[in-house]
Amino acid sequence: LIVGDSTAVGLGCVSTEESVAGRIAREFPYASIENHAQCGARVANVLKQLESVSGPYDAVLIAVGGNDVIRGTRERVLLRSLEAVLLRARELSRMVIVTNSANVGAAPMFGWPLNMILSRRSLRLRRVFAQVCRQHRVRFVNFTYRFQRDAFARQREQYFAEDGLHPTSAAYGYCYTV
Repeated sequence: LIVGDSTAVGLGCVSTEESVAGRIAREFPYASIENHAQCGARVANVLKQLESVSGPYDAVLIAVGGNDVIRGTRERVLLRSLEAVLLRARELSRMVIVTNSANVGAAPMFGWPLNMILSRRSLRLRRVFAQVCRQHRVRFVNFTYRFQRDAFARQREQYFAEDGLHPTSAAYGYCYTV
């Protein structure tokens, strides 16, 4: 089961086969994959995605966070929403994996000073993701780094799609190998 935002949908890929779901399908050709992700979703919206299904599933992949950064979701709201999401996801599967977005401030779409504001917000929300996932014993795969350590920021032409916000097929490939 895949839930989340446009990154879970695969927006920015040249083809669906290059999205995370497509890569999973290629690696596990006999697996049944359900993708209930929706463009524009925030963490709070993921709960509705999870409530629309009835497991059990072998695994639940949750890819979300960029819209919470861009739209200014408060940390305490994110914390409560993510806790509810993880409780529901654990009802559906013993294996739950959460990924956050890359540092939104690195996206070419945002110039100074907005890029700095979004970078600080990305890093603050990353701490919430890490804390809640640790408390719920859920695997957290972090993609938010300071600019100096951020592969996406260093190779923006390779990792950001033409819209200046979403990942490219190469970025999805990078994330899948992590």
